[in-house]
Amino acid sequence: MTDTALVSVVPVGRVLTAADRNARASGWRMTFFAWLAQNMAIGLTFGVYGTLITSFERTYGVNRSISTLGISLVLLAFALVGPVAGSVLHRISIKMAMITGACLSAVGYGLVSSATSMTSVLLCYGLLIGPGAALLGGMLPSALISNWFETGRGRALGIVNMPLLVAVAPLVSAWILEQWGLSTVFVVLAALMLCLIPILFLIVDHPEKKGLLPVGSNKSDFGSVKQPKSAPIGYGILARTPIYWGIILLGCVMAAGGTVMSIHIVPMAVGLGIDPGRAALLLASIGGLGILGSPLFGMITDRFGGVAALSLNATLQAVLWSLMLVQPTFPVMLLVSCGLGLTAGGMIASLSSTFSEYFGTANFGRAYGLFAFCSLPFIVGAPVLAGYLFSARGSYQSPFGGQIVAFILVAALGASLAWRRAHLHP
Repeated sequence: MTDTALVSVVPVGRVLTAADRNARASGWRMTFFAWLAQNMAIGLTFGVYGTLITSFERTYGVNRSISTLGISLVLLAFALVGPVAGSVLHRISIKMAMITGACLSAVGYGLVSSATSMTSVLLCYGLLIGPGAALLGGMLPSALISNWFETGRGRALGIVNMPLLVAVAPLVSAWILEQWGLSTVFVVLAALMLCLIPILFLIVDHPEKKGLLPVGSNKSDFGSVKQPKSAPIGYGILARTPIYWGIILLGCVMAAGGTVMSIHIVPMAVGLGIDPGRAALLLASIGGLGILGSPLFGMITDRFGGVAALSLNATLQAVLWSLMLVQPTFPVMLLVSCGLGLTAGGMIASLSSTFSEYFGTANFGRAYGLFAFCSLPFIVGAPVLAGYLFSARGSYQSPFGGQIVAFILVAALGASLAWRRAHLHP
């Protein structure tokens, strides 16, 4: 498939009609619902699990390699559910799929609260919580936003992917764990998922179901960019599209970098003689600044396009990672970590918008779903490879240097794609 977006600029200064205002108001309501679903799915799954690992080990008598398997099973579920959901997204209701995800998660958390073995816990994470999170978060909230926005899509996606609960959930879950124990944590998680379900019923998949047009598609909406509706295409056509694989490579390399840094920054800092408590602050700063990075790069995406934003993101990350290699002082490392949080937090918003820009909203599900599958070896394998190279060479020079080279290469790739798009459709 080729890059076929048609651009027509609408004169500035026209007054918004009632339909425009209704579309905007409804679109931003859908943005809130998508943000809530995304945060509940990602925050309650990934944000909480790390605080429970030692409790799993004490309660069920397992070692660290077993107690951490739950997150691996969740990642596997995201990789497997994504392509399946993407292939049928044009035939199923986003609302009902997300409700199904919340129900699966609620049942899974409820069963874990009374689990008697780590095997039962892992089965719940692999068969219920993981698939539930994959349906509730990840691709579907972004698909909802792609349906509702043609202009301002990057900003809306940036808001949806603001990881607020990822920063808050660990603190709350640790407090509940200390006060009332492991079982209560999962009872609370199940209750939160059940409370989310009635809210999800308010979701409207497409603006057409309310007699509206997507935000920016009405000619009376000033400064809009109008794109024709795209016809659904299959995975076979996507797989034969070189531009798609270029975008996939961009996303996979950047996702791998974010995972490597989040796992290895604390041990790297401790190895440099930094106190473990202050080293943990580096990781917290990455997560905290990600809340700002998502809307920031969403706005950059709206202004310059998705691949241009991804190219800029990769370039900044290459510079920031290079600063880490010179063994900086702690204040410098903290500033670098804040920068990494901004860039890592903005990647998903830019990538999601890129899929819609190049392949249309009708094909967003397939494009994103295949990315989720292809990214699994990167996000799982890159941290393992980094750990192996550190063990073999005694420093992070090799794994970090390799990641920097990868960032530079995909930044150049993104720049070339952005140049091609700009010159094909000036």
